[in-house]
Amino acid sequence: MTSAVEMAEFVLLWDVLQRLTLVDNPDTIRWKWTSDGIYTAKSAYRVQLHGTYSTFKSSWVWKAFAEGKHKFFTWLLLQHKILTADKLLIRNWPCNETCTFCGQELETAPHSLPDLVLHSGDLDQSEELDMLLFQCAESR
Repeated sequence: MTSAVEMAEFVLLWDVLQRLTLVDNPDTIRWKWTSDGIYTAKSAYRVQLHGTYSTFKSSWVWKAFAEGKHKFFTWLLLQHKILTADKLLIRNWPCNETCTFCGQELETAPHSLPDLVLHSGDLDQSEELDMLLFQCAESR
């Protein structure tokens, strides 16, 4: 040991090892991704692909009593596919970064959804709603 830091790390390691208790039981392997601890190819694929696809059930969007363009827009918004300010900035497209409705936060799809629900009652025409929601896309 050549430095005080190495000596301190050695002492910490020594303390941890002194608290460790070993037993004579044979080692076991347990797969933590299943409830019974047994590995299966199915569970491995499930773990590997977790989060790579949406588990959102969109049937309620398509059954809603609304125009087709509004259903489609809502479906895109819930899938985070709308060109909101955060996505436009990644592409280096000019746009207004702040949310048009609240004027305080960065415009993102998750942020836009509650604002859309809260503020859509203030708008009389669907054209006005479309204009507000696509303001960033039109400014490029």
